[in-house]
Amino acid sequence: MTIKDQVCSVKHLHKAMLKCKKGVSWKDSVATFINHGLVRCYQLKHRHLDGTYRISAYIQFQVHEPKTRNIVSTRFVDRVFQRSLCDNYLTYEIQKDFIQDNFACQVGKGNDVARLALLHHLHTFWLEHGTNGYVLKADIHDYFGSTSHKVAKESTSYVRDEWARQELYRIIDSFTQGENPDVGMGLGSQVTQSVQLAVLDPLDKAIKFKAKIEHYVRYMDDFDLMHESKEYLKLCRKSIVKHLNEKGLSLNDDKTNIQKITQPLHFLGFSYQLHENGRVTMKVLQKKMSKNRRKLKKMVLVKKLSREVCDDALQAILAHIKKSNNRSQVTKMIHYYKKLWEERDMLEKKTLEQRVTDLENTVMAKTEFTDENTEKGKAVNRGLKEKGITKGDENAIVRKALMYLIRKHGDENDPELADFISYFNAVEEVKADVEQENHQHQ
Repeated sequence: MTIKDQVCSVKHLHKAMLKCKKGVSWKDSVATFINHGLVRCYQLKHRHLDGTYRISAYIQFQVHEPKTRNIVSTRFVDRVFQRSLCDNYLTYEIQKDFIQDNFACQVGKGNDVARLALLHHLHTFWLEHGTNGYVLKADIHDYFGSTSHKVAKESTSYVRDEWARQELYRIIDSFTQGENPDVGMGLGSQVTQSVQLAVLDPLDKAIKFKAKIEHYVRYMDDFDLMHESKEYLKLCRKSIVKHLNEKGLSLNDDKTNIQKITQPLHFLGFSYQLHENGRVTMKVLQKKMSKNRRKLKKMVLVKKLSREVCDDALQAILAHIKKSNNRSQVTKMIHYYKKLWEERDMLEKKTLEQRVTDLENTVMAKTEFTDENTEKGKAVNRGLKEKGITKGDENAIVRKALMYLIRKHGDENDPELADFISYFNAVEEVKADVEQENHQHQ
């Protein structure tokens, strides 16, 4: 069986579809596809076999977390094919010779493994050199948007299967949304993730094997080099700049610097600091903590979501914080969350009491007791009697509400007089809520 037959088989396309639908099956376009999944996969297979397959127009939008990025999203039908292509051939073919310290978008690696690797390198560096060392922290400017199609193709030219290579090139050339149609690739494609890893693979190997930087970590376009000599890291930076310029890329000067190894090192949302005794503290960046606090405050005090929903959000935040080794951040976040609920309980108690006062004041301001000998007074008494309320146990608020409605509408038979009972119930419910809140606080 050829690679094409394997990738385009209904079995593998259907399996890819089931993976692609996770988390997005609520979308109309996805639901329409999966409702006729086998038929759509069969049609997709034959479109490839007879040469009529074309990549659909991309969807473009922006995301603002963790920073503003322009996303070029692949249509679901194309995502299914690309998933099958990657899972059944392309991912292994592209990534098989990557170095161990390249961590993005690879099975068995990812954010958590990259963070642990950096911790390991800091500990190991201290065992070898103590705190006498430096870190070159580097970041590439607009990595996906600046990579030319020519460079991307050259970086993946070692893909052996001709059909798979041509499909890969077709996907690369389909990204023509930028000012220069021959430059830039979308973030929303599984294929381009592997391609972008391959673009910097020669740089990884030059750093590890030619420059002999033992302590090196890279996550996509963010990478750190550790060495005992600052001057040597300056030479490495020059070599990196030269290598990137040859590919039409450049470093982000605002995020690239050489610093003492004991200074806080920011990597993947966490701050690492190596101390004189070899201990490495790892904590969530302060701006991320502030954002989490704002998120919880909005959920609890502004949107006033249920306790269960807010608790789930807190647990997700705590799970992320616990990836660090700084337990004080966990304690502070829990304390902050409790304070939010105390503030909400106090505001709700005040709101309930205010609602009672407002209701009573509204009736008092707009109604007066009339003489029971008048027609309106008699109507009030008849209304109370019909509701089972005797003169001795009548509620002043009910009587005032009745009087207000009669005075307002002028007709005891007006259907809107029935509103008084719902008004009375609303007042009683508010009072009951207040009494319950007071009892709970006691």
